[in-house]
Amino acid sequence: MVETVESDDNSVSATSADNEEESAEPFELLLSCDNCHRCRDKPTIEMELHHPVYRVLVTNVHLESGAFRRKFSTIRSSQYRDGFVPLCVECARYLTGNRQRQFASVFPAFMWVMLTNEALLQKHGHRLWSLVPARWRHWWLPSVEAVQELSGVTIDDPKPVVKDVTVE
Repeated sequence: MVETVESDDNSVSATSADNEEESAEPFELLLSCDNCHRCRDKPTIEMELHHPVYRVLVTNVHLESGAFRRKFSTIRSSQYRDGFVPLCVECARYLTGNRQRQFASVFPAFMWVMLTNEALLQKHGHRLWSLVPARWRHWWLPSVEAVQELSGVTIDDPKPVVKDVTVE
């Protein structure tokens, strides 16, 4: 398992599970996770979004073939012949971690699966966006523009019915 740490100068260090430094070389961070489709762009709402829990770090992660078959994997191995996939830290942890601890990091992939579920989109349309807390919306706003039923949603509309209290 690989964890990434972003420093103040936007460089990233990759660290293995046994906390030995693998690489401290700065490299360009990717813009979105191919699994949960959260984007790394700057938040557009004025909140405590600079808290580390709201940062999305995306790097290339090597996946074994079994990781593509997990329940909330939205990616297919045929798309990644070399096995390297742009993933956020949470999706990398979910897809590469041990089965007992993986569900602590599944929420981004779960949300994307829900937001793109055809049956839910047909039944609820843009109201599905109401289930995404306001503090999370900037992660998916660029990605949901491609989902016809969600085109036109914004940070504020439709009004969220779920409140994130992570840092309260």
